[in-house]
Amino acid sequence: MSQNTDAAAQQRYYIATPADPRAFGIFGLGRTPEAAVAAAHEAGGTHAATVTEDLEGRWLVADGVHEDRTFDIEEDAQIYAERLGFTAEECTERMYRYIETDGTPRSWVETEAGLQDLEDRDA
Repeated sequence: MSQNTDAAAQQRYYIATPADPRAFGIFGLGRTPEAAVAAAHEAGGTHAATVTEDLEGRWLVADGVHEDRTFDIEEDAQIYAERLGFTAEECTERMYRYIETDGTPRSWVETEAGLQDLEDRDA
């Protein structure tokens, strides 16, 4: 196998979708999960939510978009903070290229290999 073929086989593509399952869309693209999430935050002018302990021992969640919330239990704060962010999901090169040129498809599917891909009607 040539080096070009090896490199192509190692190329991976990611989309960033809202971590909150009630939200829908693709907000970022990247060649790594971190790059896709960073692109989503950049596009939205946001940043990942932070969880910090306040002087009273409560846990404060802030993301610069939503109203800050406090929690008595750190785990609850972490779960809430994660829902405010984005999740990176691996996708096919076909879907990645489609989004680059045409934007977010109306819908997409998960392949048997666990990659996000265009539905045939969007291809």
